[in-house]
Amino acid sequence: MPLILVVGATGQQGGAVTNALLASGHNNLKIRALTRNPSSAASKALADRNVELARGDLLDGDSLLTALTGCGAAYLVTDFRGEGDVAGEIKQGKLFTDKAKEANVKHLVFSSVAGADIAQAVEYFYSKFQIEEYIKASGLSWTFLRPSGLMEVLPPAGVGRAFMLGAFAATLRDVAQPYVACEDIGRMIAKAIREPDNFKSKIIDLAGDRVNVDQLQAALGKAEGTRSWRVWLPRWLVLALSPYHYRQMFKWLGLGVQPGDPSECQQILGSVLSVEEWARKQKTLADSA
Repeated sequence: MPLILVVGATGQQGGAVTNALLASGHNNLKIRALTRNPSSAASKALADRNVELARGDLLDGDSLLTALTGCGAAYLVTDFRGEGDVAGEIKQGKLFTDKAKEANVKHLVFSSVAGADIAQAVEYFYSKFQIEEYIKASGLSWTFLRPSGLMEVLPPAGVGRAFMLGAFAATLRDVAQPYVACEDIGRMIAKAIREPDNFKSKIIDLAGDRVNVDQLQAALGKAEGTRSWRVWLPRWLVLALSPYHYRQMFKWLGLGVQPGDPSECQQILGSVLSVEEWARKQKTLADSA
């Protein structure tokens, strides 16, 4: 099993990838985590699990080349919220691709977003499609996995969730949206890394459930054994108070065009978490903490 570089291993998606790889049963598996701060508690926790740490930054080409050298596969996730906004995110993806090719990485798995190719109206979605196109043109072997809405963005029961559900109801109305758990993203990415021949040149939308806001609210309440509630908010207010990029996102998601069919992931992974199943697991973890 080759050495694998995981970007964002201390974050939600990268952490899920690392967990899935470590749980895969390959005793000779070697993981290298790219981190800006190897001395952080999260990084040290990875080191305690025999994950090698590589100091680096997605906008620092020299550190990327050092981290990628010797790796047979790499997992990339980018972030528009750093330096340079969306343009900076595209730069991250292109620089990583260039250095992966220079380091002779055999397979690159990129975490994009569901609908990246049709989401011109959402800059931080479409930026990921531009990265995809750059990777394709590079000559690298690739897999693009496109997660839909992350279940992990849903706050715990309380006022925060009530306002988020209210914002969803105002902007998305009764349009069903796809959602996926980071755990399942990690499982799919780990599978693509372990089985590059089966996933080469494949683009897969990731979803574990598809529900409208009423169904979402009901699933959360059922899983937690509580009466879920939400705050009524006018659409104009939600859009007015939303940051620019999220305003774009809400408007586009409200069209109901984001792809994501849970059955596609089920066929590959065997099972994926629904919102209710995910929320039940979160409650169990919280109760045992």
